[in-house]
Amino acid sequence: MPTTANSTKGRRRRSLPGSRALADVLYRSAKQDPARRFHALYDKVARSDILWQAWVDVASNGGAPGVDG
Repeated sequence: MPTTANSTKGRRRRSLPGSRALADVLYRSAKQDPARRFHALYDKVARSDILWQAWVDVASNGGAPGVDG
């Protein structure tokens, strides 16, 4: 996987698909400021790439809830 130069603290980060990159940014934001509240996530969750990834995950899981089927 290709790496990018926009690293933090000298670490190199690999490029991530859109849905994983969004989750990564939200995770880091929440860890930096535990009191932060994410009031308007609908616009991020309703993105077509996020919905498509969710559909692929559900379809690959046979429609069962959770990752373990």
